[in-house]
Formats: sequence, structure tokens, C-alpha cells
Amino acid sequence: MKAKSEEIKQLLDDDSFVDLMPLQQKIRDLKLPVEHNEYTLNEAVVDFSNVRDLLLESIDNGVLDDYDINSRETIQSHLTSIKSNIDNIYRKGQREVPSLLNKIQNLKKYVFLSMNLDLRVSGLVDYKAKISELNELQQKYNSLLNEIEDAAKTNKEIHSQVEIIKENLSQSNDLINQQKKLDEQFAVRNRNTSKITSELESRHNRTESMVDTISEFHESINNYKESLDDHENKTQELIENNKELESKITDLLSSAVGGALGKTFGERKSELKDSEIFWKNATFVAILILFGAAGALYFEILSGVDETATIISKISLLIPASAAVWFTASNYNRERKLLEEYAFKSSLSLSLDSYRKVLNEELDGDERVKIAEFLINSMEKIYSSPLENISKHSPKDEIEISLFEKMMNSIGKNWK
Repeated sequence: MKAKSEEIKQLLDDDSFVDLMPLQQKIRDLKLPVEHNEYTLNEAVVDFSNVRDLLLESIDNGVLDDYDINSRETIQSHLTSIKSNIDNIYRKGQREVPSLLNKIQNLKKYVFLSMNLDLRVSGLVDYKAKISELNELQQKYNSLLNEIEDAAKTNKEIHSQVEIIKENLSQSNDLINQQKKLDEQFAVRNRNTSKITSELESRHNRTESMVDTISEFHESINNYKESLDDHENKTQELIENNKELESKITDLLSSAVGGALGKTFGERKSELKDSEIFWKNATFVAILILFGAAGALYFEILSGVDETATIISKISLLIPASAAVWFTASNYNRERKLLEEYAFKSSLSLSLDSYRKVLNEELDGDERVKIAEFLINSMEKIYSSPLENISKHSPKDEIEISLFEKMMNSIGKNWK
């Protein structure tokens, strides 16, 4: 058996070609046309079955192998196209019945007329006998369908009657169940009524016991109230004592704060005292040096030994000495003023609390505003910066050193 003949045999053994009765039923279920160009579906089924049997017998006998490859490919093409139409009808329900009928006719013409295959194979099936048998089978099938439809209608009527009976039975059961529920509810209500009666009696008894308890509680509340009054009086006494202690503590804290400030200012005054002595001694030494150098220069000028240029250069050497005198004197003046500031702050902080107490005792009413003004001014003086206070002094208070200028003036007069 040649390869192409083997492929044709595999196509002919496909399930869609073995039994075409399901295809007929599918076409009728889809209500597709069963006739095309005076060629019916039943005729096409019989023709295809005959052609299939003829091709299988020719393949088994080796007759088909005698034909050329083109003829066998044409047969394979026709079978493939017919199988595609059948698949589309089964799977997609497409309206391809006319195309299917035409392709079966074309296959029949090609096999019987073009290839003359029926002349070389004996024992062919009677064509008209097959059609008559198929028509008889179709009539039996239609009669069976009608009987099945009648049986289905009868079954449907019986089913509807059964459903009605079931519905009536269900309603009867519902009524019975409702009656049972009502009986149960009445029984439950009777039991609840007896329970409520017993609960009311027990509540009455509890209420009487609670009245006794409330009376005892009221007496205990009165006792607690009396004890609270006693505690309130004692608390008021403690509050008054606390207020007195608070005022005493405030006074002690005020005195302590003033004492602490006074101590701090006194320590700072002691530190400045040593610095003042240092700058005072330094100023004295610088003045002695300046006067010594000026006296020596003065004697040289009187003796007339040196020249004028030499004398002027020596006079210029007095300028650093004059600057040293100015510097030491300025620092001494600054330290002296700082020492006075800290002494003033120390005495003011120590005596401020005493002044406040005296003013509180002496002044009343609107005059207490003066106490506030006095305290504010005093606090501003205490907490003000000593350096800022020094900078506010008049320039007349500063020590000015102009010995060099005076010396130059006297030298100029003598020179003339």
C-alpha cells in the first residue's frame, strides 16, 4: 500500500465519516436546509457511504494504488474539505449544508465518472435499495420522535400535578408546624408568667432588704459627714498653718537670696580690690619713671651740652612713658569704679528685704504701689551690668594724663 493511499484510508476511518446519522440529527436540530439543487441530505449520506465503501475496498485490493498520485491527491483534497464542513457543523453550527452536499456530489462524480472506479470493483451496494432503506429508517426515527414528544408531554403533565400535590402537602405541613409553634409559644408564655411571678416576689423581698440596707447606709453617711466636717476643720487649720509657714519660708528665701547676692558681690569686690591695688602701684611707678626721665632731660637742656636735634629725639622718647602713665591710670580708674559698683550692689541686696518689710508695715492701700516701684528700681540696679554703669559716667570723671603736653609747653617757653 502506497503512502498516499494510507493517508486516504486514515481519513475514511475518521469518526466523522464512519457514522453520518449523528450529522443528520445535528442538522435537523439546528434547523438547517436538508436539500440543495434537488439533492437531499439522505441521498448525500447514501452516496458518501457508497463512495467510502468503494474507496476502502479499492485500497484493500490495491486497485487505488494503480492510479497516479494526482488522482489520489484529488480524492484526499475532497475528503479533507468534506471533513472540514462536517467539523464546522458539529462545533460551530455554521450553515454549511449546501457546501457539504456540493462537495459530496463532486467526490461522487470524480470517483465514478472521472476515475471510473466502479467499473473495476465488483460487489457494489445497490444505490436505490440503500436510499429506500434510509427513508424507512428516517420514517421510523420520526415516528419514534413523535412518540417521545407525546411521552414527554405526558410526563410534564404528571410532573406538574406532582408539584401541585407537593406544594399542597408543604402548605399543610407549614400549617401543622405553625400550630405546633403556637402551642409551644403558649406553653413558654405560661412558664414565663410563672417565672415572672416568682421573680416579682423575690424582687419584693430584695426591695425590703434593700430598704433596710439603705437606712443603714444613710446612718453611716451621716457618720461620715460628721467625720468629714471634723476633717474639714482640721484641714482648714492645716491650711492656715501652711500659709504661715509659706510666708515664713518666703521671707527666709528672700533673705537667703539677698544674702547670696550680697556674698557674690562681696567676693567680686574682693577680687577687684587686688586688681585696683596693682594698677594703683603701676600708675605710681609709671609717673615716677616719667618724672625722672623728664628731670634728666631738663638738666641736659639747662647745661646746653647736646644739640637741638638730640634733645628733640630724647624728648620723643618720653612719649611711651606718657602712654604707659595714661594706660595704668585709666585701668586704675576703671577698677576703682567697678569696686564702688559691686560695693553698692552688695549693700543694696543685703538691705533690700529689710526695706521691703518696713515699707509693708508702714504703707497701706494705694501707697503699696510705691513699694512695687521701689522694688523694681532696686532690682534693676542690682541686676544691671557694672560695665554699662561705668560707661554712662561723665567724661569729667575720667583721669586724663597730659603731662607730656604740659612738659612740651614748658620746654617751649624756656627755649624761647
